[in-house]
Amino acid sequence: MRKLIIALIALTGLVSCQKEFVTSVALAVDQTQIDLPGSDAGYFNLHILSNRAWTIKVESERDWLHPETKAGKGTAYPKFTYDGYVGAVDREATIVIACDVKTLRIKVVQPKSE
Repeated sequence: MRKLIIALIALTGLVSCQKEFVTSVALAVDQTQIDLPGSDAGYFNLHILSNRAWTIKVESERDWLHPETKAGKGTAYPKFTYDGYVGAVDREATIVIACDVKTLRIKVVQPKSE
């Protein structure tokens, strides 16, 4: 019985020592360029790692890349949808993610239709 009590006390101590993971990264993403797989419509997710509030905007000559969210806080996986494309040259857009101390730019390329 004594060994059981000692084991439970030790286990309680180990469990209570675990801390919640908190990032010290102001703003980071998992990729700096996204090459879409083809000219069909689709979607992708971007991994944002942050300990701050951030915003998303898309810079492009045409409106074809659409973020499902335009702002957030902390780590997130925002979804982006994109339209199908029929064209003779690849098209590009830039995703701009910004917080109060940092701005990141991610290039997105959709290939021309074959």
